[in-house]
Amino acid sequence: VAARLAHELRNPLAAVQMTLANLRDELADEALEQRLELAMGELDRLTGLLNLRLSEARHSPEPPRPIHLRSLVDDLLALVRYQVPEKIALCARIEDDVDCWLPRDRLRQSLLNLVLNAVQAMGDGPGSIEISAQLDGDRLSIDVSDDGPGFPSELLASGPHPFVTRREGGTGLGLAVVRRFALDVGGELVLENLEPSGARARLVLPCSRG
Repeated sequence: VAARLAHELRNPLAAVQMTLANLRDELADEALEQRLELAMGELDRLTGLLNLRLSEARHSPEPPRPIHLRSLVDDLLALVRYQVPEKIALCARIEDDVDCWLPRDRLRQSLLNLVLNAVQAMGDGPGSIEISAQLDGDRLSIDVSDDGPGFPSELLASGPHPFVTRREGGTGLGLAVVRRFALDVGGELVLENLEPSGARARLVLPCSRG
């Protein structure tokens, strides 16, 4: 089912991307051109994820690639900024020398899911979301922290499961997809609440240097 859905979505995404490319070529506003470049880059990534789903259906998972984590997170937050209420601050605290070999698109999608999950939990803000990372030998820990209301106690007790959510209109897939990615690469997803308020989702991943 996932493979068929991925196949059906690729063509309309390609049409949207072509339309944006034509619009970019007609613009004389540099700021708008940069925003379109971000949108087109995200469409490229989504197309790559759809292709990945088709490859997985053929038993060809995304291979690890070299990743400069600070660049990946900076690009991600630049894109997310347009989807986040102005009262919510986004920041990254990652050293410039954190490099690893991991499936790039799945890592980016996992971080995007964690950030958007925090945004939805915080509503219109005010508040802040921070992505930080620590490298300890061959283990990489990436934290997505916020100062919102925290995770529900039942989620912390049972862990994320597909289609189980308390959010109206939600699917429960976001955290479940992140957890699946972590397990697939030999890592784990750890959820916890902070004091006096807030939540932290920690991805602990193996960090090969190639």
